[in-house]
Amino acid sequence: MHNQRPGAPKEHDINFGMLIFPGVEELDVIGPWEMLTMWSGHLGGPPHNRIVAQSYEPVTCAKRLSLNPHVSFADCPPLDYLLVPGGMGTRTEVDNPVIIDCIAAQTKHCKAVLSVCSGKSPGHSRSYCSPLASLDELPDKL
Repeated sequence: MHNQRPGAPKEHDINFGMLIFPGVEELDVIGPWEMLTMWSGHLGGPPHNRIVAQSYEPVTCAKRLSLNPHVSFADCPPLDYLLVPGGMGTRTEVDNPVIIDCIAAQTKHCKAVLSVCSGKSPGHSRSYCSPLASLDELPDKL
């Protein structure tokens, strides 16, 4: 049995979201998804794992893999953790106010916003291709 701070959500209550967008790097999504769902399925990790996108339409990744979101930005519940992957698509999403607004809104609930590669590495300098580049002023959740 591991220790948990009082009032902290139990792992089975945690909502985990992975943001996707056109041109997202497949490995930046699929690798973390594999680990997250293995943890959830076999070791009691969070069962509420969602692929989140601007709409419910399939999203074409950098290498043409098509992913179907579980939930849109508008319908996404408050997340405890949000993973923002990288990829060539970050170069256009940096100017997408809808994605920036979604990430900003979710940070109000998130314990952490995580990233892979050009999704924006916490504690590193601002990346010109990061969809989070304009969110540097948000609290230290990034």
